[in-house]
Amino acid sequence: MHRRLSRLLPLPLLLFGCAFFLLGLSDFSEDDLHCEQAAVKLQQCCPGFDVEDLTCYTSRGCDGEVNSPPVFSGAESRCIEDRPCDELVAHDLCRRAAVRQRLIDEDSVDAFDEEVCP
Repeated sequence: MHRRLSRLLPLPLLLFGCAFFLLGLSDFSEDDLHCEQAAVKLQQCCPGFDVEDLTCYTSRGCDGEVNSPPVFSGAESRCIEDRPCDELVAHDLCRRAAVRQRLIDEDSVDAFDEEVCP
């Protein structure tokens, strides 16, 4: 009996973790997750693309206001995810994504002027 309980113990913890995330009790938004997936796609498709410095997390202040959005909007992230690698390279999305992150790192007000994935 004791053996059975020890095997089942991780299941409730796993279910709690999933519920915690799905109910929105975590700080990650759906756009944050899509941004992460887009970053992985860019790393796979764009030679030399560095995802280490990409900001895919919505930073919020104590009042809940967004201080800084993810590097890619939800629409841009899904656009990147949906395109094949050869299209990402051919349409210069690799360069656009790198420029966007560089401008964010420099605190440039122009960071979001050009769409990464139109």
